[in-house]
Amino acid sequence: MSAVEQCLRLTKAIYSVLLNGKKESREEWINQVNALFDEREELFPQISEPFSPEEREMGNQIISLNSRIQELLATNHLHLQDEMSSLRSKKTNMKKYINPYDQVNRDGTFYDKRN
Repeated sequence: MSAVEQCLRLTKAIYSVLLNGKKESREEWINQVNALFDEREELFPQISEPFSPEEREMGNQIISLNSRIQELLATNHLHLQDEMSSLRSKKTNMKKYINPYDQVNRDGTFYDKRN
């Protein structure tokens, strides 16, 4: 199997994991995607010209799949950012609910309304 074929196989695996992903825990899913990216990255130095027509077609498939992979990664990144911001807001709201007078200004000043 040539390096281009292996790269196409790994690219398809990355795409399927990203498309079907997050059935297991998020950390396992991220580790699996990272392992596939690392394995694919090791193949890049082995890919060199001249390319056969079949390898050129595989290269075009890799390029199109890679653009879809980038889109999926961007949407997953935005989803993760949304989750993190909602968790942050829930955390601050919970603190305000538990202790509503925690952020009160305590400088000791008051206003006397006597004439």
